[in-house]
Amino acid sequence: MKRPDHVEKGRWAARIVFYRPVTKTVVDPATGDEKEDQFFVMRTYTVFSADQVNGAEALRVKEDESQPVPDFEPAEELIAATGADIRHQGDRAYYRLPEPYDDWPWHKDGDFILLPPKHRFESVGSYYETAFHELAHWSEVRFGWVASYAMNELVAEMASSFVSTELGIPQVESVENHASYIKSWLEGMKGDSSFIFKASTQASKVADHLLSFVQKQSAKVA
Repeated sequence: MKRPDHVEKGRWAARIVFYRPVTKTVVDPATGDEKEDQFFVMRTYTVFSADQVNGAEALRVKEDESQPVPDFEPAEELIAATGADIRHQGDRAYYRLPEPYDDWPWHKDGDFILLPPKHRFESVGSYYETAFHELAHWSEVRFGWVASYAMNELVAEMASSFVSTELGIPQVESVENHASYIKSWLEGMKGDSSFIFKASTQASKVADHLLSFVQKQSAKVA
């Protein structure tokens, strides 16, 4: 990739080091025998973000990222029907609480969902599962629901699964992909044997709440 002329080298760039062992067959000058010899290669490079470069390579990267990703219409209809403020940018997914929280719905900031662009997800199903997870958090303030982090995460994950199943979204992720939440769930259950039952009950309410948005629209059409 060509470095843009207006960017001073090293100022906005990152320095990376390439380092790996290499094995090569060499001939012993004393005996004439072949033997394996290992040495190390180390090189340094100055690299830039795709947004900082131009040329054919940069254009190809940007074109790949702009390729349309197919929508799953039932899921798109539900997301649109909620009226939630969903913003697509960055590489993290989260729900920003209203600020000040106690003044919802007359808050001055927050109450929005941030999602990475759809093409950054491994699959369409992964995108919608994440969107529904964050919509479950978005529902917390609307239910007046207050609980521990572990409880909220379990509720959101279960609600996402319930909604995805109801809409028929292809399930492509394995349980291992949700391992980051398991530890907090187990810690929560240690102190409360009814933890999982409380979470399941609340998750069902959240799923029903989210699905009600499209059910209301269907009733109006009928």
